[in-house]
Order: sequence, then C-alpha cells, then structure tokens
Amino acid sequence: MRLDWHGNQIPAVVRGRRIHRHRAVVAEDRSAAAVLLAQGPPRAWQRSLDAAVAGACEGLEARAGAEETLAEAAARVRSCARSLVDDGVIQVHAVAIAIEEEGKARLATAGSCRAYLDRGGEHRRLSSKSSSKGLADAYAFPTSEERLAPGDVVVLGPSHIFNVTGIAMLARLLHKGDEVDAQRVVRGLLSLCRAQETGGAAVALCVG
Repeated sequence: MRLDWHGNQIPAVVRGRRIHRHRAVVAEDRSAAAVLLAQGPPRAWQRSLDAAVAGACEGLEARAGAEETLAEAAARVRSCARSLVDDGVIQVHAVAIAIEEEGKARLATAGSCRAYLDRGGEHRRLSSKSSSKGLADAYAFPTSEERLAPGDVVVLGPSHIFNVTGIAMLARLLHKGDEVDAQRVVRGLLSLCRAQETGGAAVALCVG
C-alpha cells in the first residue's frame, strides 16, 4: 500500500497583518499527521501554537497512539495557557490527528477540527460529532479507526474548510480523471482560505 501525505498552512489576515492561526504537521516517517487550531486573541496564536505543535510532534515521533498524542499536546497547551494568565488569556485549541498503522487510519479529534474520508466519490465524516471540547479543557477525546483501501483520501482540517464550498472543491479535485495526489488536494482546499483571508491548514493522505 502506497501512502502519500502532504500538509500545509496559510496565515489569516488580521487588521492587515498575516498571522498563522493554524498549523499542519506531518511526522518524519510519513506515517502520521496532525492539524492544530489556536483560539483566543491573535497576539497569543504564535506562542500557543508553538507549544501545541511541540507536544504533537513529540507524540507523533514517539509513535504513541492518537489519544496519547493529544494528551501530550494538551499538556503543552495548558502549560502555555498558565504562562499567559497575567494577560487574562485562556487558550483553547482544536486538533485532528491521523496515524496509519497496519493498514488502518486511527483518528482522534478535539474541538472544531474534522477528519473526512473520500471513497469512490462518496464523502464521509470520520471525526465524532461529539468532539466539541477544545484541546485545553478536554481530558478524553473521541477516537475512531478506518480500514484503508486503494483510492481512499483522508483529509484533516478545521471545520471551516469543510463547508459546502470546500466539499464541492474537494469533489472536483478528486474526480477530474487525473491521478490524485495529496499536495494538490491540500493546495486546492487552502486556496479557498486564501481568498477569504481566514487562514487555514490541511493534511491529506492519499492511498495508492
């Protein structure tokens, strides 16, 4: 089974400034990935994202399960939030994590990040609809797993890229008759965020 991973992010535009609110992370061994979203005031996004990404990377590289990876990221985020308490800032993050293991995608989500599967032209949400708590204030995260098959495409991202326009864009990207690659999927979805200046991040896993 051939796995093609790609992740990227673009900044939001806030009062004329470009600031990253989202981050995509792909493990060095190309077997796992995460998308992270910062909440709170823009001045805190960079610092809190750095803390969350450090935790997520440590979990991904250690080949921990999805729940353990989220727990590590949550600990880093809570620590960062405590360091910002003088500013009255409480950080809440959203995360979607996918780990490929033994031909399955193992998923965990928290907050307003989502995971979707495209299989044969049909789109299905893989993330639980009950995962509404943010990373910094949740202690258990819904997890799921999906047996992968050739032709499957798994996409992680914040909820706003999976609106009606985003799903339609995804359908066009995946069913143009050309061979699908993860980079093209991510680039297409982020083009919508760029036009709307909302910022965003996405990870795609294409199974060959």
